[in-house]
Amino acid sequence: MRRIMFVIAVLPVICATGPAAAQILPDLDFNTMMMNQTLGSQILTEDNMNRLEAERQEFEKRGAANNPTAVAAIPDYVVEQTQDAVMAQLDQAYKSRSNAFGKASADQWLLTAARTIGQRVGALGQEYLDRVSRQGQADADAWYVATAREISERYIAQETQ
Repeated sequence: MRRIMFVIAVLPVICATGPAAAQILPDLDFNTMMMNQTLGSQILTEDNMNRLEAERQEFEKRGAANNPTAVAAIPDYVVEQTQDAVMAQLDQAYKSRSNAFGKASADQWLLTAARTIGQRVGALGQEYLDRVSRQGQADADAWYVATAREISERYIAQETQ
């Protein structure tokens, strides 16, 4: 009986001190683990950002090397000559459409025509650069302006039929 009383008296002391000691060590380990995980994720994030930046720079280098239009462009004076040639034709067609169908209809037509012709002429950029290297600047300039004029003439003729 004395033994049971002793166990009953000592048991609360053992239970009270046992879990408290056990709680301290896991908390320290958990805090250390969280700190290490945070530092590790920051290092990984920085490594990923550095890798992504290196890949982006490599992509830009390859893109510039594989795309001549990224390096060379159509000179401004050729673009201005082309716009003048196309707009002269569009202006005549716009005036006749405005008289026939009204200003609102002519405005809408002009917007669509300019967009469509601009896309078609813009698609000539690579051919222009090829012609500059094969035939020279002056011939390529003349070809570009004449072709843009032909594209606008065909578009206007198609729209009036």
